[in-house]
Amino acid sequence: GLPFPKDTPTVEPKISPDMDAKVGEYVDYCIGLAEGADMVAVEHRTNLDPAGIPGGFGTADFVVVKGCEVHIADLKYGQGVRVHAPENPQLELYGLGTYFDYDWVGGLETVVVHVVQPRLGHFDRWDFPVVQVPERVAAVQAQAAATAAPDAPRVPGEKQCQWCLAKADCPALAAQVLSEVTAMFSSLEEELEKPSDPAPVDKLTDEQIGKAYAKLGLVKAWSSAVSSKAFDLATQKKLPGYKIVAGQSRRAWDDADALEADLKGAGYTLEDYAETTVLSPAALEKRLGKKHELIAAHVVK
Repeated sequence: GLPFPKDTPTVEPKISPDMDAKVGEYVDYCIGLAEGADMVAVEHRTNLDPAGIPGGFGTADFVVVKGCEVHIADLKYGQGVRVHAPENPQLELYGLGTYFDYDWVGGLETVVVHVVQPRLGHFDRWDFPVVQVPERVAAVQAQAAATAAPDAPRVPGEKQCQWCLAKADCPALAAQVLSEVTAMFSSLEEELEKPSDPAPVDKLTDEQIGKAYAKLGLVKAWSSAVSSKAFDLATQKKLPGYKIVAGQSRRAWDDADALEADLKGAGYTLEDYAETTVLSPAALEKRLGKKHELIAAHVVK
């Protein structure tokens, strides 16, 4: 790459040792992928027009063109949801768009998408042949056209609603949540003999508990969206009956090293302002190794 101008300020990234190590795993993966590459691109903005989404674009973390293959390696740093590569819609779009970006190279036969999720130790890949590109583009075009229709169907679900920015205003999600919740309790109305009976959950059968549990994620997503929307309205003083008040504050040091230097300068010793404890199993494993016999002998789950 080009060198930075001399007057460019140096910024020290504030990342934890764990983040440094985990992102390092992704970097090592990409370096291995790039061995023998004909072309490499980082943070590649791919045009999704040819892939069937007019005006659409995506940013692929890492792209490699190597022989007859084009590779896209996507870093997933989260650990809440395991992300799989095969038939992944996001990565399919990146793959299609990147293929069209580099089809001028000629001879490309396979699109390979990689998911690297280092905090879960999860590495996955999906290969699809270039001969499938036309039918995949046709499917994307149909889906894109359906979303633009005035009466486009809304299909709520835990997976698709989790990161949706419109869930607080989605009538389909609200209707489904209301339907699921009321259905959960309506069957109990005849069983409840008086208001002082135990909570409805205590009246549910094992089968009903199973069905209700399967819907909790969707209900939580909707509840979270309602809470966020209510906070925004209250901030603007538009939520009847509610207002923003000061909550619990959490205090922290602005610069622990500077504080320690000041305390030492004032004559305080380490025993006056610090405590020493044994590291957590995870932290100690990073220092001594995951299979250290002393750690294994004292860890309980």
